[in-house]
Amino acid sequence: MAEPGNRAIGDLARLALGATSDAVYCLDREWRFTYLNANAERLLRRRGPELLGVSVWDAYGDIEGTPIGVSYRQAWESGEPVELEAWYEGLQTWFEIRAFPDEHGMVVFFRDVNDRRDREAEQARSVERSWHHARHDDLTGLPNRVHLLEHLGALHGKVADGSGVGLLFVDIDGFKNVNDSLGHAVGDRLLQDLADRLRDATRPTDLLARHGGDEFVIVVEPCDVARAEAVAARIQAVLADPFDVAGTELPLSASIGIALASPEHGGPADLIHDADTAMYAAKRGGKARSHVFAPALRAQARQRLDVVGGLSTAIRDGELELFYQPILDLGSGVVDSVEGLMRWHHPTQGLLAPAAFIPIAEETGAIVGMGRWALGSAAQQCAAWAAEGLELGVGVNISAEHFDGGTLVDDVTEAVRTAGIDPRFLVLELTETAIARNYGEAVAQLDRLRRSGVGVAIDDFGSGYSSLGRLATFPVDFLKFDSSLIQESDDSRQTAVLRGIVQAVVGIAEAIGVETLAEGIETDSQLATAVELGCTRGQGYAIARPMPAGEVAAFVRRTQEAPIVARRR
Repeated sequence: MAEPGNRAIGDLARLALGATSDAVYCLDREWRFTYLNANAERLLRRRGPELLGVSVWDAYGDIEGTPIGVSYRQAWESGEPVELEAWYEGLQTWFEIRAFPDEHGMVVFFRDVNDRRDREAEQARSVERSWHHARHDDLTGLPNRVHLLEHLGALHGKVADGSGVGLLFVDIDGFKNVNDSLGHAVGDRLLQDLADRLRDATRPTDLLARHGGDEFVIVVEPCDVARAEAVAARIQAVLADPFDVAGTELPLSASIGIALASPEHGGPADLIHDADTAMYAAKRGGKARSHVFAPALRAQARQRLDVVGGLSTAIRDGELELFYQPILDLGSGVVDSVEGLMRWHHPTQGLLAPAAFIPIAEETGAIVGMGRWALGSAAQQCAAWAAEGLELGVGVNISAEHFDGGTLVDDVTEAVRTAGIDPRFLVLELTETAIARNYGEAVAQLDRLRRSGVGVAIDDFGSGYSSLGRLATFPVDFLKFDSSLIQESDDSRQTAVLRGIVQAVVGIAEAIGVETLAEGIETDSQLATAVELGCTRGQGYAIARPMPAGEVAAFVRRTQEAPIVARRR
C-alpha cells in the first residue's frame, strides 16, 4: 500500500517498525504523516487514519516554536539527525525523540520517558536528602561537624588575605544536670529550644552549627575580637531569658571560647581546637563567661592531655592518695567522721586536687576504677583507725557512672569484706543528680547497700531540680547542703530566703530521721549560722582542711579534748 507523499513503506519495513518498542511515525517532504506504528498511535492518542496525509503542523500546531518543532526544522535544513528530550504540553508528557531526515522526508522515533524522569528526579531528591542529612544534625536541624569543617575549609583563603574569620565555641553551663535530673527527652527538647535561641543571636551570614552534645559553634566573618565578644554577649542575653524546662522556669548561660583564624592554623580542626581550649578556660573561670584564645592556653591544653593520658596508669602506679576532711558533730563539737577526697601525685604536674582531674576522669570513664580504688582505700584506712581505738565514719564520693556500670553493690561489699570493717562506718556520698539520672536503678542499689548497714549521703543538696519532691523517697541517711545555701550575703532578703529554705529542709529531715550537714563552712559566722539553723553536722575550712590520713587521729583527739563548738562559745 502506498501512503500519501512520495514515500512508500514496504511490508518488511512496516513489520520491523511495528515490532520495535519505540513509537515511530514518518513524515514526507510536505510534513505529512505517511506512517504510524501502534505505539505512536497510543502515545499520540490518535488513530492512524486520523493522521495519515495530515501535516504535523495541522495535527499538532502547538509544537511550533517549541524545542520539538524547532529541532524538526533544524534537522530538515541541515540534513543531520537530531536527538532531544522535551516536554509536550499538549499531552503533558516528556518525550525522548530521535529524528532522521533524508530526501524523502523524516522518520521520527520517540518514547514516553515520564517514569524515567520521575525516577531520576526522586534519585536526585534522595541524593539531596542524603547530602543534607550527612551535613545536618537530626535533632536541631543545624549544620553538623561535617558541614562546619567544609565551611571553614572554604573560608581558608580569607584567613590568608586577612579578612578575618572568628569562631565561637559555645558549651551550655549545667546542661548535664538537666539530662541527669529530668531525662534525655527533656534534654533533647531543651537542645531544640537552645538552637532556636542561638539562631536569634546570629546573623544570616554567620554559620551556626551543633558540634555535639550541648556544644555549638558559630563562625563569624568578617570578624575581630570586638565583633566576636559582641556575639558572645548576645548569646548570654538570649540564654538568660528563662526556658520552660519540664514546667520549671530555668535561665541558662554558656561558657564560650573565642578563636580568630590565622595563617598558623593548619586547617579547620586547629581553629576549632583553639576555640575549644578557650572555652575550657572560660568554664574554669565560672559560669556565663567568654574567653579569647591566647597561645599560652595551648600549654594548658597539653597539660590536660597529659592528665588524660596518665589516668589509665595512676592506680597501677600508686599515684592516688585519699586526703580526709574532718566532719564536726555540731552538738558535741567533736569530729566523729571524715570525707575521703582524692589527690593525685602526678609524675610531672605534682599534687593535683580533684577539680584538676575528676571531671576528666568522668569524661573518659576512668572514674569507675578510681571510685573502686577509693572505696577499698577508705575501708582499709577505717580499719586502721579502728585498730588504734578510733571509730570514725568515712565518706567516699561515688560517681553517677558507677551506677551505670552496675558494679557498685559488689564493689562496696568487697571493700567492706576485705577491710573487715563494720559497714555502718562507710558512707557513700552522691549528688542528687547522680541518683536522678537513673532513679529506679540507683534506688534499688542504694536500698541493698543500706540494708547491709552502709550509709548514704546526698551531696550538694539543693543544686538539683527535684530535691524536695523526692526527698521523702531518697534512700538517704545524711543531707549535705550545697554551700551556697549558707553563704553570707549583703542582701538581707536573699539571706532570709536561703535561711528559710535550710530551716524547712532541716525540719523535713528531722521528721524522716535524716541528719543534715552544712558544707563549705569557711568562717566562724557561717559555723554559728549552721548551728542556729539546726544542722546536726558541719564541714569546711573553718573546721579543718583536708589532710593526709596520718594527721587525722591527732586532730580528732584534739577535738575530743577541746570541742570546737564549746571552744567558740
